[in-house]
Amino acid sequence: MKFTLIYPGDIDQSIIESLAELNYAVSAPPLSKLWANNLHYSTKFIPSRLQALTAAKCQISQYLKVIKEKRVSFIYPSYSINGIQYLVMGHLNQTCGLPGLDKKLSRFWMRKSRYLRYFNQLGIKTARVFQKVSTQEEPDLRLITAFPVICKPDCGSESQGVFLASSPEELQKLFQPDFEGVGGFMEHCLELKNGKKANYLYDNCGSKYLIEEFISGPVFCVTGIKAVNGIEISLIYQVTPSAPPFRSENEFLAPLPSNEELSLKKIHSLTSCLVGDSVFPYGPFVFDCVLASDKELYLLDASPRLNLLPIDFFKLCYGDASYKKRAVRAFLNQDIEIQERREPLTCIYLKNLPLPKGSLIQFAQEESFSDDVVDWSFSLRPGDQIYRERNDFLSKYRGHLAVKGVSANQAKARWLTEFKKLNFSIREDTEPIY
Repeated sequence: MKFTLIYPGDIDQSIIESLAELNYAVSAPPLSKLWANNLHYSTKFIPSRLQALTAAKCQISQYLKVIKEKRVSFIYPSYSINGIQYLVMGHLNQTCGLPGLDKKLSRFWMRKSRYLRYFNQLGIKTARVFQKVSTQEEPDLRLITAFPVICKPDCGSESQGVFLASSPEELQKLFQPDFEGVGGFMEHCLELKNGKKANYLYDNCGSKYLIEEFISGPVFCVTGIKAVNGIEISLIYQVTPSAPPFRSENEFLAPLPSNEELSLKKIHSLTSCLVGDSVFPYGPFVFDCVLASDKELYLLDASPRLNLLPIDFFKLCYGDASYKKRAVRAFLNQDIEIQERREPLTCIYLKNLPLPKGSLIQFAQEESFSDDVVDWSFSLRPGDQIYRERNDFLSKYRGHLAVKGVSANQAKARWLTEFKKLNFSIREDTEPIY
């Protein structure tokens, strides 16, 4: 039996089954040990580059031990590879002769500012970055020529710590230490670190923030596979982020409707230019782009890894249960059966539960869902009472509801019908818990 190494937090049954079909078993350092020692980088905040690299070396020693004992064949390019974990993966791959990113490419993918600047030089449109600042300094308003702007970590993930400023006054306020903006976000990270609590916030090896122009328009997420024998666009879906500060993607519409022909053509052209470049290794990829008012696509983010989806859109939309297996084959430099543009079996509309903040909420499901509901998951149970927490920087996931339809409009209408079967009793006078 051959082994693959995988980050503990990314192990799920579908990945295990896909690898088993290729005669690979999953191996990883014990999850509890990693978290207990606070070595898993995505569970902590590190306030300086030196400490970050020290933590990386601790990770490397843990993983090297597993690679040696199990004779690991490759490190799975899983969901949470970002930031300093690219550095860890690159070092392990190069040291152990494993396929995937080497040290040079892993450093390239660590920072948004680095790879977005590179892609812009290839002729791909990206948002203008007005300034890159430390969280301890105030932004220079003379360098910012247009508002609104987005403030986001140079090495971030899952929209954590991302803020919108519509004016110079709002931007300055975000960086004030006594305001729950950038300064408050960093303070919250430090509180979690000092309390040794597991969380999904992490530093960017120097606490650097990008201040870039905000481009308004529909946001598309493109997921696919780069193989020796070609590039496959496996899924295109539209996302609608939650209101700023952006903590999570709130709505998903998959796949992108076929009547969006102009957007589809532009996305295919962007994919060829972007993923076809040598900085993308063979294997899975994901990138986000926005269709601006000038009808041009602007690249927002990109990564050579699997996409973390709330549900299996591949299987639901196309009946495709082989995506993860084909992604591994491509990663191992094997030919795959490229899936051409396909007619979807159905359209899926997924939305996270829109619950009010700062309220006591009583939840109940009044009647059964219809067969139109393809997936639902609630962290609430009938009778639960939910209070607002003091810090609201983490995504407050209360559940989601996914509904199918023959069109986007039908799926959205059916979603509303099913959502009305849930009852929330709200008391606005409830004080938040501190």
